[in-house]
Amino acid sequence: MPVRSALKQLTLNPEEQKLFKFIRNITGTPPRNLEVYKQAFRHSSVSQDIGHGARNSNERLEFLGDAILSAVAANFLFKKFPYRDEGFLTEMRSKIVSRNNLNHLAGKMGLDQFIDAGKDVIKHNRSVLGNTLEAFLGAFFLDKGYIATEKFIMKRFIEGFMDVDALEDVDISHKSTLLNWANRERRILKIDFIIPQADGEEKPGKRYHNVVVTLDGRQISTGMGLSKKEASENAAMRAVKQLEEEGVVFN
Repeated sequence: MPVRSALKQLTLNPEEQKLFKFIRNITGTPPRNLEVYKQAFRHSSVSQDIGHGARNSNERLEFLGDAILSAVAANFLFKKFPYRDEGFLTEMRSKIVSRNNLNHLAGKMGLDQFIDAGKDVIKHNRSVLGNTLEAFLGAFFLDKGYIATEKFIMKRFIEGFMDVDALEDVDISHKSTLLNWANRERRILKIDFIIPQADGEEKPGKRYHNVVVTLDGRQISTGMGLSKKEASENAAMRAVKQLEEEGVVFN
């Protein structure tokens, strides 16, 4: 261990030392800014107002990590499948970053032992694990930069735990998940095309379709795609994530 890292670790309390060692072990490098990782594990249920309407939860880091993970996965798939179309690449990326996948990976990494959340939050909301993983990636990006984060994602997730070729045969229809759940719970679920431009939103060289998902009259999500099927699936994927964050358990 570098002398600077060793000296820094000596100034930490026992819980911080445990977190420091954990981050070093799973990333292969000691953290420079431990505070940003501590925030990555702080669920909104225990967050505090820090002024200007902002809270010190992991939600902003989750947003950042989600974008970075998606970008790394997109770059990987673009290079791995040079002759496949946009629809295939979008579907494969959805499989890689699916909530079930992220929840599973977060559990294998042991992130749950550091999550700071209200009583029974993790028990009743399984998406907390996946959300924390995304927040952790956001923290790692802020601490180490994009190149290091890309290498970490490739090594720990895409190359380390996933059989990407096998994912081609996996069906993860979020639309089916929503419909089955709504039918079981007797909820009024609608997945409708947005009417103002029924044939799709015109863009140079392409025709996009827009879909809105409503549950019991409340809009949950929207989605866009080059086909009605792709737009419906994108909207359903966002709806599943939103409902999981609200505590819905689909399986």
